[in-house]
Amino acid sequence: MANATEESARAHLPISERIIALVAEQSLVAPGDIRLDAKPVEYGLDSLQVMEMAGRLEQEYNIQIPDAALASMSSLHDLVTYVGDACRPRVTGEATLVAALRRAAAGEKGVTFTDSAASTGERLAYRAWLERSGIVASALRARGVQPGGRVLICLPNSADFVITFFASMRAGAIPVAVSPAQGFGGDRALAPRLQKAAESVSAKWAIVGSRDAARAQSAGIAIFTPEELESEAAAPADLYEPAPDDIAYIQLTSGTTRAQRGALLSHAAVCANLRQIGEASGYSPDAIGYSWLPMFHDMGLGAVHVAMYHASEMFVTAPFSFLRSPVSWLKQISVRRVTHSPAPAFGFRHVLERLSARDLVGLDLSCWRAAYVGAEPISPNLVEEFNRRLQSCGLQAGVLQPCYGMAEATLAVTMRPRDQAARILSVSRSSLAREKLARTPTANDDAFSVVSCGPAIPGTEIRIVDEQRGELAEGRIGEIEIRGPSMFRGYWSAESGAGASGFFATGDLGFLHAGELYVTGRKKEIMILSGENHQPAAIEWTASRAAQGARVAALGIPDLQRGTEVLGLLVETNTPPDASTCAALVAELRRAVDEEFALAVAHVRFVPRRAIPLTTSGKIKRAPLLEIFRRAGLEPSEAVPPPRAERSLEGLGLSPDSE
Repeated sequence: MANATEESARAHLPISERIIALVAEQSLVAPGDIRLDAKPVEYGLDSLQVMEMAGRLEQEYNIQIPDAALASMSSLHDLVTYVGDACRPRVTGEATLVAALRRAAAGEKGVTFTDSAASTGERLAYRAWLERSGIVASALRARGVQPGGRVLICLPNSADFVITFFASMRAGAIPVAVSPAQGFGGDRALAPRLQKAAESVSAKWAIVGSRDAARAQSAGIAIFTPEELESEAAAPADLYEPAPDDIAYIQLTSGTTRAQRGALLSHAAVCANLRQIGEASGYSPDAIGYSWLPMFHDMGLGAVHVAMYHASEMFVTAPFSFLRSPVSWLKQISVRRVTHSPAPAFGFRHVLERLSARDLVGLDLSCWRAAYVGAEPISPNLVEEFNRRLQSCGLQAGVLQPCYGMAEATLAVTMRPRDQAARILSVSRSSLAREKLARTPTANDDAFSVVSCGPAIPGTEIRIVDEQRGELAEGRIGEIEIRGPSMFRGYWSAESGAGASGFFATGDLGFLHAGELYVTGRKKEIMILSGENHQPAAIEWTASRAAQGARVAALGIPDLQRGTEVLGLLVETNTPPDASTCAALVAELRRAVDEEFALAVAHVRFVPRRAIPLTTSGKIKRAPLLEIFRRAGLEPSEAVPPPRAERSLEGLGLSPDSE
């Protein structure tokens, strides 16, 4: 099995050989005895000789190696990687997604879509993507789709998804990705979901799979299928050519399903973020991407867009392929020599929960350059455990990289440069809680570990502000505000995206340390469950109906074993229910919340009337809820088996029972 240094050397073979030759020339050490994981000083090279070697590399490869870059290198392997990256062809700055696809279509690469890790799937070359999207765009215009109109794309991960998504743009319309029918009984929810999404962005058209077309008719909007649009085979003519300032698509935010907002993203903003991600992660035309994330989610859509923008090869599989066999993700990375594959934190946890010693046999992850982790809070234990379990398979310590992002910024806000290990900062728990200050702990029992989400990506600014919007010093906790070229235009409701300063208030809390962002909580007490934001009030309204009008409080319960939060409910009752009544009520609560939000209720505890504290205006006080939950103790409801780990994927609109 190749280690990380050997993998890098293979990728830049002539460069590594040249650097070894230069070291041998100056040190009189035989080339075969020179190791790339060693420092130049180990072979007797002083600073002047290293500078001379760098100068010769600059002349021979027509590149620049700044002094700061040399100072940050810890081995010859770092020099090989730097020179190799500098020699790669650079992506030009296309300002629209259609222009980027047109450039990618000039090459031979593309995207392969598979239903499972075992299938060969359908390969869609970028050239075919461009041609077929033109045909579908003509058909959309012939069917009355108007410039500026919103088209819902309600399809699974597939060639049809990307073709119709881009066809909508080329017809002058604005695509909006929506979760397709999935899960046990998911067909029944399709029409209401389409209707709700259509109302949120005033859409008149939707594209769905052929098997869903009949069920979607009751949504009250025009329904098309990819097959019928493409079968019209109209010659592309007079297609719309988007301008950089045009809205490329509307990304539904990860708010509750009852109050989704549509973030307006321009072509210029999306392309700016794709360039930023490429620069931060080392994405280039020779990269190989892999994603199992649903493409209606911003991370899934972004993964495919990044590959297309950099004209690189990409593999996309069905989310349920990962759900059924999470280790298949690692096996595909090993077999296909994947370099970039991101996922939410629960994806990495799901792998660890299923990983066995037998799965590690023959697994070679030395090719994996960047595994960005986002969408939900990241546990230090997760980073350390993933690295430890897979180190023997060639996984480099710097591959797993926590980051921070949101739909309003297109996708990414922070990213650590690849090859740098994630930073975990130990701070005083009491200072965080009492002083809103990240201090060094003075005692072990006061220590609290926080994972860095990395520095802002190139061109993006981050600041931390207090309640009066005054900027805070490093280490001080406040609201995170962001500004940059990838920011959204606003919401479909015409709500402004940023204040007069140009900064967008995220509602998240955190602090800066050594130029890197650490996220500590959420200002408005939104619950992040399985990578998605959920308003407690909406869940409480649904649960209260299921509990026959009883007052219900929803809260995130820390799951220390899995390093995340799970959903808990506090339910007020006049008298403690007996075991059978309790089991029936818990089952009804879980059914109602699952049906409405696709969320699993992990815990239900019953409390006496008036135990849930209220403000003077009748709103639930959030801060005391966790302590009330803990004091409530073990209720009969706890005997009900908790949801399976696989249900963590429901935060992306998925269900483990889906076929």
